[in-house]
Amino acid sequence: QQQQQRRRRRRQFDRTTRESPMATSTNRTLSRWLCVSMARFIVSPLLMFGLLNATAKIGMVDRANIEPMLWFILLLTSCMPPAQNSVLMLQVANKSDEATRMAKFLFTLYATSMLPVVVIATVALQVLNLA
Repeated sequence: QQQQQRRRRRRQFDRTTRESPMATSTNRTLSRWLCVSMARFIVSPLLMFGLLNATAKIGMVDRANIEPMLWFILLLTSCMPPAQNSVLMLQVANKSDEATRMAKFLFTLYATSMLPVVVIATVALQVLNLA
């Protein structure tokens, strides 16, 4: 019975050892994507909206009903995916593996950003009476 328990533990250890690196890498990539997406498509537009309201209150920027296009452009800019400069910097630093991983990550982010950008643009257009 002890031998069976040892074999069972050994099989379980082998199984988790084989599956762990890929699962960990996938989880890490997913959590990184989720974090960047939340920051880019939820937090950043909300911060920009708050900043625009604060600057409008002190008179630095016209209100949304006076300058709706300015507000729309700034809100849209705040939710756009990041640029590819980080990939170029990694390539210049001769870190091609990291550059490849970063490029794949940015591609995924750009591919999944279509829906949030459209939703944010649509809502902004309607709220600012530009549609």
